[in-house]
Amino acid sequence: MINVLNIVDSLGTGGTEKVLINIISNTHKKVNHTIMVKNNDKNIYKEFLDKLNIQVIQAPPFSNYLKHYNFVKNYLKNNKETIDLIHYYGGSLNYYSPIRLANKINIPVLIHSHNSQAANKKLTNSHLLIRNFHNKYGKSYNIACSDEAGKWMFGNGEYDVVINGVDINFYEEGSKQGNEIRKKFFPSNSIVLGNFGRFNKQK
Repeated sequence: MINVLNIVDSLGTGGTEKVLINIISNTHKKVNHTIMVKNNDKNIYKEFLDKLNIQVIQAPPFSNYLKHYNFVKNYLKNNKETIDLIHYYGGSLNYYSPIRLANKINIPVLIHSHNSQAANKKLTNSHLLIRNFHNKYGKSYNIACSDEAGKWMFGNGEYDVVINGVDINFYEEGSKQGNEIRKKFFPSNSIVLGNFGRFNKQK
């Protein structure tokens, strides 16, 4: 069984976290998953992960960078013989230390891009500098949820687009309920528009 260390910002309500949970749901019988969380947010998937015996490692707060860096460094060093792959979920390369540390001790890294921009100009500029460094000196397998996310994360580097999968069976019952609500509140010829996600530019 392959051992994968999944590195993610948090285990909250975001789309990236949901992709991780979907992957674990469909692969946990063939893959031994471990999760390392960067931010100390509420883990809304605790019950689900506990049932599958998925270990969640809470790194020290990133605000204390030195403590956080040393924790990740020591963990990777002490477990390098049992980690077959690091699956890094991110929106930029600004959190680059796990990738760099893994490269130094030859742990394979899969970078999974889930965004196409940074929050501000400062973070954008730092991402672009790190991206140039990684494309010259770093090693990774690269995938992205869209071509735009791939170009943002990897620039001229190689990557494959892997569209986020959705289990449509999960929404079958909801579709029946939606039809009932539609009949109750809207004329039969109405066009009903819905929105998934935040109301911001990228969405």
